[in-house]
Amino acid sequence: MNDTQDNDLAWEKSPSVSMASLPALTRRSQIASFLREAIFSGQLQPGSPLVETKLAQQFGVSRGPLREAIRELSEEGLLLNKPYVGTYVVEVSAKTLTEAYELRGVLERNAFETIWPRRDAAFRRELLSRHANLLNAVDGGDLGSEISAEMSFHRFPYEFSSNALLLDMWELLSQKIRLGFTLYQKSIGEPLAGRDAHDAYVRCALGDDLDAMRAEIDIHIAAGLKSVLSYLNNRR
Repeated sequence: MNDTQDNDLAWEKSPSVSMASLPALTRRSQIASFLREAIFSGQLQPGSPLVETKLAQQFGVSRGPLREAIRELSEEGLLLNKPYVGTYVVEVSAKTLTEAYELRGVLERNAFETIWPRRDAAFRRELLSRHANLLNAVDGGDLGSEISAEMSFHRFPYEFSSNALLLDMWELLSQKIRLGFTLYQKSIGEPLAGRDAHDAYVRCALGDDLDAMRAEIDIHIAAGLKSVLSYLNNRR
């Protein structure tokens, strides 16, 4: 049985989601959230086709809100529409992830350069809180929770920057990175990094040396990319 058949069976076994009574905008949002989670959980794997008739039947909606949800995820880079062929979950290649991690390095250094003079007690409390949540997720052994906590931890500098465009760029980029995390962790069955993987990052983020923070961002991102690329290369 191939991957596509496995995904079809997974959808058929999933409970139906009735959204017909919800407003159109809410239906679109709910469908987008459901599909997004299916992709990040590995239920819909890279390369899997999305069949509109089957999805519309499962959600109990017309194709209008379904197509709007698909368009939303396409704009996020999670789905790819091939004219005259169909819509598919994006494939994750080594090239795509390398480019994503390289751009992330630029953005994350910029975020810390922006916030560096403004870090205060509130920044410290929130960063430590998100780090604690990440450690709890690692200890809990749930890979999905760990990925969510990891993304929330790294999102914080972008939030604190108060730069809406910078945060939007992170949101778009983080979809690719999270998908890479999901593939790696679902296959390996263990955390992407150890429990102490973010200790140096936190120390630098709360310290006084911006150059050390820049260097730690490069080290941290390079280590994450190396792990994910190792998995992708071994799949071949």
